[in-house]
Amino acid sequence: MSHRIVLALSLLLGGTGTPAATPGSELASAAAQDVRAFVTRREACDHFRGEPVEGEGAEALARLEYVQRQIYENCHGTDAELARLRAAHAGDPLLREALAGFEYPIEQAGEVAGPDSDIDLAAEPALHSGVYGALTLGVDAANGRFSGVYQADGDPACSLRLRGLLDRTDEPLRVVAQTRREALRDAQAQPGVIGARLVAGLDGRGKPTAWLRLDQVPEGCPQLSALSASSEGPVAQTLPGSWVSVHWIAAERAYFHAAADSSTRRKAYVTRGDTLRGYAESDDFIELEFVGPSGRATRGWVDWGDVLPSLSLGDGADM
Repeated sequence: MSHRIVLALSLLLGGTGTPAATPGSELASAAAQDVRAFVTRREACDHFRGEPVEGEGAEALARLEYVQRQIYENCHGTDAELARLRAAHAGDPLLREALAGFEYPIEQAGEVAGPDSDIDLAAEPALHSGVYGALTLGVDAANGRFSGVYQADGDPACSLRLRGLLDRTDEPLRVVAQTRREALRDAQAQPGVIGARLVAGLDGRGKPTAWLRLDQVPEGCPQLSALSASSEGPVAQTLPGSWVSVHWIAAERAYFHAAADSSTRRKAYVTRGDTLRGYAESDDFIELEFVGPSGRATRGWVDWGDVLPSLSLGDGADM
């Protein structure tokens, strides 16, 4: 907790030189004490949540069990309590600020379900390819990167494409994002790129979750406001996948090929702005799959020249 918030909460609780208590001040003091107790508890939870566990032997397993058991025993119910306190003190700027730093849920990040549960190292939170509601993610673990598309309601131009590196495990993954409107306007200059964060987790049933948060809402896309609201939470995986990337088509027509060779062109094609899932790559072609609204899938090789260039990650991180 920051020194400024500690001091302000202490004053509300009645530090040196505070005036005599009144019914109103007693209520304020009780509220501040409630919040302060929660903040202290939740900060301890965040400490355990970020505890690194390395290795694969018995010692690592014992450490993992200890960390996850601490999360269960000390943090169970804190997500619901955080939501309750935020709603109760939404009109108090000081208390609202004291609660603002706890952005990511603890109880949907893979802690054990109870004291007698077995600990499974394979159940550690990790980003997985699949569909998460409106978000389709492709994870290329071999090359340490991920990409995705978020389908916006109502206006396809406000749909987002995403790209990032798998370089962090205990904190949100940094993401670059761009609306389809901007992506198709200038594929090379890549205008309107914004920052975002992506958090991988597990729900209470052990199903992978993904939580996308935008650093800012793209202009003209109010339907994306929910992605910057603290009230929104992780979305469970609705369909697992084996694809490793997600792409948009740049050409007016992009034809499928039976092999990574221009002489094998088929009749099937996709059009500009369509979303496709990537499975394999060659120098000149990429193996893609298009899934239509009816669920029917078409898969084949597409010329790289017909695919929108990937978002630049900067700092020499592109691969």
